[in-house]
Amino acid sequence: MLHNENPILYQVNAHTWLAHLSRQSGRELSLADVPDTALDELAGLGFDLIWLMGIWTKGELGRRIALDHPDVRREYDDALPGWSESDVIGSPFAIKEYVTSPALGGDDALLALRRRLAERGMRLILDLVPNHTARDHPWVAGHPEYYVTADASEADAHPDRYSVIETCRGPVAVAFGKDPYFPGWTDTAQLDYRRSECRDAMIGQLRRLESLCDGLRCDMAMLVLEDVFAQTWGGGGETADPSFWSEAIGTLRRGRPDFVFIAEAYWGLEPRLQDLGFDFTYDKGLYDHLCSGDWTAARDTIHEQGDRLRRGVHFVENHDEPPAGVALPWPRLRSAAALVGTLPGMRFYHEGQFDGRRTRLPVQLARAPEPAPDPESGAFYRALLTATLDEPFRCGRFRWLESCEPGGGYNESAILACVWELPPDSRRLVAVNLSPEPARGYYRLGAPDLVGGRIRLVDQLSGWTGVLDEGLAAANRVDLELEGHQARILRLTRELTRP
Repeated sequence: MLHNENPILYQVNAHTWLAHLSRQSGRELSLADVPDTALDELAGLGFDLIWLMGIWTKGELGRRIALDHPDVRREYDDALPGWSESDVIGSPFAIKEYVTSPALGGDDALLALRRRLAERGMRLILDLVPNHTARDHPWVAGHPEYYVTADASEADAHPDRYSVIETCRGPVAVAFGKDPYFPGWTDTAQLDYRRSECRDAMIGQLRRLESLCDGLRCDMAMLVLEDVFAQTWGGGGETADPSFWSEAIGTLRRGRPDFVFIAEAYWGLEPRLQDLGFDFTYDKGLYDHLCSGDWTAARDTIHEQGDRLRRGVHFVENHDEPPAGVALPWPRLRSAAALVGTLPGMRFYHEGQFDGRRTRLPVQLARAPEPAPDPESGAFYRALLTATLDEPFRCGRFRWLESCEPGGGYNESAILACVWELPPDSRRLVAVNLSPEPARGYYRLGAPDLVGGRIRLVDQLSGWTGVLDEGLAAANRVDLELEGHQARILRLTRELTRP
């Protein structure tokens, strides 16, 4: 089981990370050779889960498509000036085989890394792409019945949707993987969840993966839900099994009750996936509101989730989104990151986020520019992570603070205030002003053990210190006044007065 209810996840692109470490060491490294110092640094920052993205074997066909696509080539130019074809390895979501890439050292190297992570209290998360495979996955030629297919006339009429592939049954038009709202991904082949053979094969694949890692981040997990699949591909034949996820997750949990399932999910389908067995689902709605600057919608989204907030994956950056410093200009980024970093649930950080990287790296690249860290960004994130290493944030009780004078302050609705507490006397107060304007509010502290003296306040983000006087302490009340987009993480300590 996870050792706390609010784990911290760190996403690392396996190929770019290993390339960076290899340049630092002056030799080519495998995953087994990752220096102790690199792993110690991750453990020291408090990460519980390391999502090593993109380790699986990719095919040459996907790489050629990644090289030939003009729009993607322009992204390479922006992200990695002077790139060469050897830097392009193809999309990590067009998987030819669920075997660790030879360029990373293979499965043995992966297992060696996993053991070393475990020695430091960290667990390994890997990718599962349930909706599709690479077009040159062995299943396509050997088991075309696992895929969405069409007759020749349909393929001829829609070359943007199908590719004709030579299989054990002769030439077959296989659909590109897609979701209902966008064109197909031309480097992929769409699995057909209407067919029991496909579902059984995917569950078999999952059982192999359980021996290699401690959890899976499931890409676009909602695409295999019955109604979503029907919206994309229609009916016919068998029906997509609405319990695929519950069956798959249940199968693994029988042998690995501690295995972690994380769903990338959108469109309001997160509660359904949680009910089907996922431990955590992406909190994309909150992210979108924070990026748009709609702080009232962000606040409402948080409160509307209720207890489901504890099963959200809260973030301000991942590989699919623009860098946080671009999507959320400072100081809005400061308040957003402090908020998602202290909410109940999974707190999710992305490689490059701490450096303030401002260019999104295409996932098809195996090399990234050397980081040019931004000192302000780095200092802020280190302070935030250090603060949330404290036990109240890891396994304490969370509660929102209630206003004791509604409307008595100004711009009070822009403040989100909560307390994390761990008996008998460890307590942290988080206050975030999501708006660009100053705000003030008055709140019931709900901490009778603090009555009987002054309360010392120490902001773990800025180092600011203050005192809650005896009158306010006796009233069990706290007054919070914040500048626009200001965030405070306050350690509260009772100071007995002398007789």
